[in-house]
Amino acid sequence: MNQKWSRLIKQQSVLIACSFFCGFMLLARVYSSKELVYSFMIWNLFLASIPMVFALLVSHFTPRSKVGCAVLFLLWLLFFPNSTYMISDLLHLTHRTSTSVPGWYDAAMLFFFALTGLFIGVVSLNYVHSYLRTIFSKIWAWAIVSCSIFLSGFGVYLGRFLRWNSWDIIGEPMGLLNDVFDRIIHPTAHFQTYIVTFVFTVILFFAYFLFVSSKEII
Repeated sequence: MNQKWSRLIKQQSVLIACSFFCGFMLLARVYSSKELVYSFMIWNLFLASIPMVFALLVSHFTPRSKVGCAVLFLLWLLFFPNSTYMISDLLHLTHRTSTSVPGWYDAAMLFFFALTGLFIGVVSLNYVHSYLRTIFSKIWAWAIVSCSIFLSGFGVYLGRFLRWNSWDIIGEPMGLLNDVFDRIIHPTAHFQTYIVTFVFTVILFFAYFLFVSSKEII
């Protein structure tokens, strides 16, 4: 087994283990409190995992057709913000209704869900980046990755504050595009848009840069 596939198996094994532990923590909470207040986190983690599928198809099972690769990349980019979005789920700590579950447990559980989602996003980004390096120069590959990170930050804003979903580009394209273009044309009227986008862009960029820079150490 070559180094590429060995690394893939190790990374995916860790991500699967993290996902199962998230599920275990949630099940333990449900059993203790008899509430389903945070059950939506499983769905959010599932959505965060979708870009990994497309990233794997692009990087490790590359279609012969360039059009096919372009479609997979766009699908990856469409769902990519779902990974970083999970960081914003920490807001739900304010929705605690059970006194039988300690606050520290909910904080740790939501943090680990968010961390797992971020891990998934960073690893999928690295797979896509590796593929881009095979067809573009190093500078162009980084430029595309940087744009993807920025669009992910903007996607977090669209999801958290405007409640748009990835599939709304098909279901309600005009409404989504109207909101996007309104924030481009009237930036001063939507200061929050740019602050939220900036913060999540920086978080994802540093997380990815840390991941890339530590690969040689591991």
